[in-house]
Amino acid sequence: MAVLRILSALIIATCVQAQAPGGAAPASVQDQPQAGPPIYLPGMKLYVKATGLAFRRGPSLETERIHYITRGDAVTVLEDNRVPVSFEAEGIKGHWIYVQHGAYKGYTFDGFLSPEPPPADEGVDWTVIPGERAGPITARTTYQELVKEFGAQSVAEAMVDIAEGDTEPGTALFPGKPDRAIIQWQTYRVRPKAVHLNREGSRWKTPDGFGVGTPLEALAQLNGKPITVAGLGSEEGGYVTSWNGGALAPKYALGVKCDIGIGPADNYSQDDMLAVADMVEVSSDLALVKRLNPKIYRMVIHVAAGSAVPSGKTGTAPLAGATYPPDKELFTYASKLNMRSEAALGAAVVSAIPFGSRVRVASGMNPPVPLEAENLRGNWLGIEYSGQRGYVFDAYLLPLTVPRQECTSLADYAKNVLKLAGTPRREEREQGGKRIAADITDYEGGVRLEEFSTESGPAGGLGHSLMVPDITPDQAVVFVRRCVPRLAQAAFSRNSNGSLSLTDGATLITIRAEQGGLVRISQKDQAAPYQP
Repeated sequence: MAVLRILSALIIATCVQAQAPGGAAPASVQDQPQAGPPIYLPGMKLYVKATGLAFRRGPSLETERIHYITRGDAVTVLEDNRVPVSFEAEGIKGHWIYVQHGAYKGYTFDGFLSPEPPPADEGVDWTVIPGERAGPITARTTYQELVKEFGAQSVAEAMVDIAEGDTEPGTALFPGKPDRAIIQWQTYRVRPKAVHLNREGSRWKTPDGFGVGTPLEALAQLNGKPITVAGLGSEEGGYVTSWNGGALAPKYALGVKCDIGIGPADNYSQDDMLAVADMVEVSSDLALVKRLNPKIYRMVIHVAAGSAVPSGKTGTAPLAGATYPPDKELFTYASKLNMRSEAALGAAVVSAIPFGSRVRVASGMNPPVPLEAENLRGNWLGIEYSGQRGYVFDAYLLPLTVPRQECTSLADYAKNVLKLAGTPRREEREQGGKRIAADITDYEGGVRLEEFSTESGPAGGLGHSLMVPDITPDQAVVFVRRCVPRLAQAAFSRNSNGSLSLTDGATLITIRAEQGGLVRISQKDQAAPYQP
């Protein structure tokens, strides 16, 4: 290793200048010491196994540096009638050989080249520092940098489990291996938000030495005080909710720097599990908890302090949200909506409510608590479901009937799911000096469909809008993603004018609040010239 460091320092110190297109051919080696016949065939691939190597214009340290290659890069041996020149550096013997990397051709030392690519996990920094990084992954690491760092064979697409049972596209490192890590993006493939770890035996560890698989008792010993866990008896396991002022509290701020999931060992007692299921929170020093022998089964490492995952931040100023009277019937628009015992992400899960279920707004519960989660704004809302009461994130609750089959558009949803509440009519409007026709249909619940066209064109030819009462623009985002499945992964943005947008490149959805408590959800093809 000392040799590698010395040679790497020597090579890095010779940082390169880019070779201009059409640069001079490699210098002659006729006067250089020669060492036997060529040992590489033209076209052969070799891989850098050192920190980095320099390309030079000729087979000598005295010649110009023209390029720089880093660990794992592949070079191609070029056909060269010159005999390779022997070279030795820090006791490592080899040759100067003529190779190509991208548009660059030059000489490099083969003592740090190998016909086999280096293992993707060789030299990986497995240290996770919550609030800062997971190994080399920070809040500024891009997808391209992941491929460069770990190799394309170690990077794959994956889905990330996020708050309240939903998922979103992410990126997996070392898929299918114990060291698998899944990156959740703040901006897809540009800015990481968090790294999810859930494989026991993983080498990802904190500076204090704990990771997935660490027993809760060992974690409490590191903390120096008992640890509080909520929801330990639920099907999904629980979460650490408090360090109780222990040694780990400053370094592992829950919900800000990390989230730590706790679950029982595989051979737990059913009686103990049933007993702990009745407790909202438990302490690690309880005899009952110790018998369950719980351990860390999941860690979420936030790579930027404040990027809470499950992403939720509770504030004191209320966010924009719909107001529903007691007993108001709503429908769940999440794959699985967690109902919790308190208005907090760390609270125990009372029930997991399936997609499309009917719930009722509960009476006599605390006022709504504001929450912002996964870029959606809303409130914790007290509800009743299947004889139980609890709190859910209301961005995933809407008064709109859930479609039982896939819809291709907002108009398709209105015409096939909602019930008519009046006679369709046509209105004409001026837009950009042109006469635009609007075919208007009213449905039960105060929903209105407006389909725009030229006076003689087909209804909806220029796009259409759905006017919906008693929802927020953020709830409308959830509605669109669930109502029109092809838009489930459409890019979402908040615009400077207060509107929200979803687009998949072919269709644009614009959402904005209007007077009278209505939210207008407009859909149009990008080619359509009219936007209401």
